[in-house]
Amino acid sequence: MVLTHLPRLRGSSVPPEVAFAGTFHVNESYSQLGAAYAQAAAGKIPTVVPAEAYCHSLTDPSILSPQLIAAGAQTLTVFALHMPRGCSATRAPSSGPSTPRSIH
Repeated sequence: MVLTHLPRLRGSSVPPEVAFAGTFHVNESYSQLGAAYAQAAAGKIPTVVPAEAYCHSLTDPSILSPQLIAAGAQTLTVFALHMPRGCSATRAPSSGPSTPRSIH
């Protein structure tokens, strides 16, 4: 995603540029990953979804145009781990072949 500014963390005095300087891991303890994998392998969306977010443009601003850099824009990538095959924003999990889809 291209954002006009980075989100602030609720209840935190940490600046967004510091908070998103590395990879932000969510629900990725060993037990959470194991439970999510088991649920996804059974064709279910995990009750606790492991995810990661990072801001590539903080470490490599060259991925943005000069106009976006001047405007203070940033990129934010967020992805979920251990989703059942065939799961998308518009379709429930299935055992059939999956097709890449974008979420709008």
